[in-house]
Amino acid sequence: MAEKSRYSAPAVEKAFAVLELISHHSNGLRMVDVVEQLALPKTSTFVLLRSLEQMGYLIADSNNRYRLTLKLFGLGMRAMNQSDIVAVARPHLDRLVKQTGLTAHLASLERGDAVYLARIDAPGLIRFDTHVGKRAPAHLTAVGKAILANLPAEALEPLLPVLDLSAGTDRAAHSDAALRQEFDRIRQAGYAVEDGEEVEGVRCLAAPVRRDGEPVFASVGVIQLRSLLDDDRLPEVATAVVETARAISQEVAALGAGVR
Repeated sequence: MAEKSRYSAPAVEKAFAVLELISHHSNGLRMVDVVEQLALPKTSTFVLLRSLEQMGYLIADSNNRYRLTLKLFGLGMRAMNQSDIVAVARPHLDRLVKQTGLTAHLASLERGDAVYLARIDAPGLIRFDTHVGKRAPAHLTAVGKAILANLPAEALEPLLPVLDLSAGTDRAAHSDAALRQEFDRIRQAGYAVEDGEEVEGVRCLAAPVRRDGEPVFASVGVIQLRSLLDDDRLPEVATAVVETARAISQEVAALGAGVR
C-alpha cells in the first residue's frame, strides 16, 4: 500500500469516497447504505450527503436514495476538453473508423484501469458500452493491455498487484505468469488483442501511443463483435490500428512535450 501523504484532508477523502460509491449504484443509495458500506459515522455521513446535495453533486429522490447529478459529468467533460491528446488523436481516429468500418477508441491508464478518453462510432446499429470516461480493468481490455505491455519494468511492476486477476471471463489471464506471457506476445506483435476477456463475443485490437523518447502513455483501439472481426481480417485491421497509433505518436512528438 502506498505511503499515506502527510497532507491529508479526511473530509475531502470521505466526500469523494461517497461519490465514487454512489457512482456504482444506478438506483441510488440511502444514507444507511453509505454508512454500512463505507463504515462511516451516521452524523458525518448525513452532513456529507446534505453538503454534496446542496452543492449540486447529489440529488435525493422521494425514497431518500441519493444519486449523482450531471454536474459531475460536466466537470469530467471539461477535464476531457483540456486533454490535448484527444484533440490530436480525433482526426486520426476518424480516419481509422472510415478505413476499417469499426468503432475506434483512445484510452489512457490510471492505476489498474483503462480509461476511455475518446470514441468515434462506426456507421451501423451496433453500439458498445465504451463511453468516454468509462473505466475498465486494464488487463481485460486491448487498450489497457497495449499500454501495460509496453510500460518499463519500473512502472509496470507496482501496477501488477493492483490488477484483479480473478476478474473477467474464462478467456482472461488469471495468473501473473499468464499475463506476463500475454505481454510478451503483445510486444512482439506490436499490438494487443482482446478476445472476449471482458465481455464474451467481443473482440478488440489496440496499439500503444508514445511520446518521442518516452514510455507509452495512451493507446488506440477498435472494437467489434467477434463474429464480424474474424481471424482472416485481423492482420488487415491490426495494420491499420498500428499505423494510426504511430501517426498519433509522430504528431505528438512534432508538437513537443506540451501535449498531455
